[in-house]
Amino acid sequence: MKFNPEAITVKAGAPVKITFKNAGMLPHDLVTEGGTQNAKLVNIGAGKEQAGTFMAPKPGTYAIVCTQPGHKEAGMVAKITVE
Repeated sequence: MKFNPEAITVKAGAPVKITFKNAGMLPHDLVTEGGTQNAKLVNIGAGKEQAGTFMAPKPGTYAIVCTQPGHKEAGMVAKITVE
């Protein structure tokens, strides 16, 4: 289980569109951690796709994780760098 790409870089204050395509056999989600406004795409079923837009927070490095039980621990983690 992993995100692809495992890292992205965006500009602070800019709108960021993320499209999540779940090619796996299990449901997944995508949640950013550490920003003042977390982005969330939830309950994306196997073979499904979901898109969402959020405003990039202040500069820094933030985690993107799957919060389904055990998925983060199994390595479903990425990072977003805000410049």
